[in-house]
Amino acid sequence: MSYSNFIRKLAHGIEHKILAYDGNKAQGGCLIYLSEKDHTILVPDELIEWRHEDTIDTLRRNIEQGMFSANRMVLRDNGGILVFDRCPEDRMRS
Repeated sequence: MSYSNFIRKLAHGIEHKILAYDGNKAQGGCLIYLSEKDHTILVPDELIEWRHEDTIDTLRRNIEQGMFSANRMVLRDNGGILVFDRCPEDRMRS
């Protein structure tokens, strides 16, 4: 799935909470910039390609609730469960 299609589906109904995205493949995923509290989320390419429905559901639920423990997060597959971890700064560069 392309980054633009992924973001379009994700943002449906929560457009005001997503400020922008960076679809630079060199970082290994899509950076999503949220309008609240300077949060940035890295979504790895493999989640967008192979688990896009689960990924969109997880992201939307957490974005709506503002449930992030750090400003820079990465979404990961941990044994079949999608979890948010702190993201190293070098993974956040576009």
